[in-house]
Amino acid sequence: MPVFKAFFKILEAKKGIILIYIMVNLVFMLVIAGQGQKTGETMFADTGLDVAVYDRSESRLSREAVSILREKNHVDVFQEKDLEGAGSTEKDKLRFLNNDVRGGIYDYALIIPENFDEDGRYRYIASGENSAGYIISGQLDSFLTCVRVNETLGMDEDAAIKSAADTMEKADDADIRMTEEAGNNGHTHGRLYYSFLYMCYSLMMAIVIGISLVLAGMNNEDLTARISCSSLSVKQVGVSRFMASVVYSGVVMVIFTVMALAYGAEDPDMAKAGFFVLNLIPVVVMSAAFAYFLSALMRDESIINMVSNMTSLGMCFISGVFVTQSMMSEKVLRVAQFTPFYWYVRGVDVIEGTGAGQMPGNLFTECFVIQLLFAAALFAAGTVAASAKK
Repeated sequence: MPVFKAFFKILEAKKGIILIYIMVNLVFMLVIAGQGQKTGETMFADTGLDVAVYDRSESRLSREAVSILREKNHVDVFQEKDLEGAGSTEKDKLRFLNNDVRGGIYDYALIIPENFDEDGRYRYIASGENSAGYIISGQLDSFLTCVRVNETLGMDEDAAIKSAADTMEKADDADIRMTEEAGNNGHTHGRLYYSFLYMCYSLMMAIVIGISLVLAGMNNEDLTARISCSSLSVKQVGVSRFMASVVYSGVVMVIFTVMALAYGAEDPDMAKAGFFVLNLIPVVVMSAAFAYFLSALMRDESIINMVSNMTSLGMCFISGVFVTQSMMSEKVLRVAQFTPFYWYVRGVDVIEGTGAGQMPGNLFTECFVIQLLFAAALFAAGTVAASAKK
């Protein structure tokens, strides 16, 4: 009990800087959740892209390719005379188009060479903020492949181009049905989903940094000597510190959860909010255990901050927080299974895929238990490290 009280006395003394860390991570979570909903759902949208075309060929094939792009995108065609103001050399013209793409004026710049109708080769410059390079290039490659196939079958150039254009038009008009019903004004995921998806990183950082600051203060020589002279064993001291860390982590979790629920108040997924919060509990316990483990190994606050940031960011990148798991390779996911964030993200996806008023299946229970096992392993490692150091 004395160690438990000492934890919160030091916490009170450092509440100013800890509150700053909490607020910074809280704002980061809300900003990235809003950005995630904005870009995550439109990353692979195939309509409404701004395309610049520098057509040096001006052939039937290039004109038909531009016409196909115009079906779904906003296309501006530039000829050589239109880019004379950019400079006299070809490099100057390409630099001009590159600046327009990097500056956000266009999502994609297509450069069609003079011999385009001979080999069908082209160059492009794409924005990194969406998948315009993949989408537009896919449309062009499909069209050019159709043209080459038709010519191989014996059609002349005009007939091959016309047939390929008709094929692309029929493909665009195909009846496509989503396997998952989209809600939230066309989004398949709402604010609540993204808030809890990104919360694992922000919450872990707020918890680890706060606990590390307090435990670093508890390493004061006078306080350490007083605890050593008491009747408390190393195990009892460790358990008291860990329980105090869990209480602090619970308070931080409440703050983050309230803000997430307020942010997604009008979200249709509010009926699943209880399961989202339940799935968050192992992250809180794991974060407290991780902070306890780091504090047992090192005392420098800056090093603890750096290690925790690197660890949490690394887990986010390979576990599906920043990039959805369905787009990641199996090898990466196999490695990610040895991190708690992988199972947290799986839990979030399971909850999202569960109908309103239904209970998540056994997979959710599995994800929950595995996260708790990670927390238990970190606490055990911290206890062993503290005993060895003692």
